[in-house]
Amino acid sequence: MFSLSAWLQDRRRAKQRREALAQRAREIHGDLTARALALSGSGQLALPDYFPLRFELLTLLIAARLQRFHREGEEAMVQALWDMTFEGFDYSLRSRGISDLRMASRIRKLLRGATGRRDVYILALEQGDETALRNAIARNVLDHAPPEDPRVERLLGEVRRIGEETSPAEGGTALPSHD
Repeated sequence: MFSLSAWLQDRRRAKQRREALAQRAREIHGDLTARALALSGSGQLALPDYFPLRFELLTLLIAARLQRFHREGEEAMVQALWDMTFEGFDYSLRSRGISDLRMASRIRKLLRGATGRRDVYILALEQGDETALRNAIARNVLDHAPPEDPRVERLLGEVRRIGEETSPAEGGTALPSHD
């Protein structure tokens, strides 16, 4: 028999789960964005700090976290974090003055680029193929630097940490600082 109160209670619980998932995705995205900004703005990569570098760094760091969520079977979190990433790109472009008329084409272009890169990074991480990951980082993030470049190792270290650590948003302890 149909119970309206049971149905409403189920709907409330589902909404609470969606909101908790979105909040967790926002917190993780915020952490990864801060790391990408710290890497791009610190001068450690010896590249100009501008949107394309930030985009490449964030895509790399997000892919590392997505791969971990895939491994742990958290597909809802994978989608929530990916969605949050593009909400962040949308916000960033709007704050830089991109109009609504141009926004859809910009986001489509970013989505194509980020999706391809994400898939390459995740595949290399899943297969444990450090050579492929080094090559992708050197090509995409470091503007075709040689894979032996010490900056590649610095970014590989960051990717490894992201794949292993637990953030406060995930019920863990505080994340280590990344100087």
